[in-house]
Amino acid sequence: MKKEISSYIVKTVADANLKISIDDAEFLVNYTRLDFANIKKELEKLLLYCDEKKVITKEDIELLATRSLEYDVFSLTNELFGKNYSKLRVVYNSLVLKKEEPIFLLSLISGQLRMYYKVKVLLNEHYSQKDIARELGVHPYRVQLAAQGIRNYSVDKIMKTLILAADYDKLLKSSYMDKYLILDLFINKLIEELK
Repeated sequence: MKKEISSYIVKTVADANLKISIDDAEFLVNYTRLDFANIKKELEKLLLYCDEKKVITKEDIELLATRSLEYDVFSLTNELFGKNYSKLRVVYNSLVLKKEEPIFLLSLISGQLRMYYKVKVLLNEHYSQKDIARELGVHPYRVQLAAQGIRNYSVDKIMKTLILAADYDKLLKSSYMDKYLILDLFINKLIEELK
């Protein structure tokens, strides 16, 4: 389905006498995680904005398109493993400002950590990134970014982040403390664990 949408994006852009690479079209699909109708709306904005320069780039997409919650969580974990803590804080703060439910955010972060763990295990078993993407049913770009982020971490270290996530999940569900404070403590503990 994503391939068809990406192909549709490339064709629609070409029909408007503009260009977009297939990679950037796939990025738009992953960045927005929208259904077909909403991707068409995002594409209309991009076509209008980029009409004079005749090309749509990843930077244009990041500037204009509506970013999905899943993409924010993906970015947050990538910045965490990439030790880019200032960008991590920007992404985290945007999630808090959107009033996303902390328990839901933690479950999405945990899912991303599980994917990182699986990627690391499969890389250690000498799977190619393409095979890992197929095995996990995710886009190869996500596997590529995960592989880059986790290359300096052991399976045990990544497993510790999963254990932390489970511990903070219990705390979120059982504590009377502010849920955002608990989530913030979790993020700080992850940073500390991965230093």
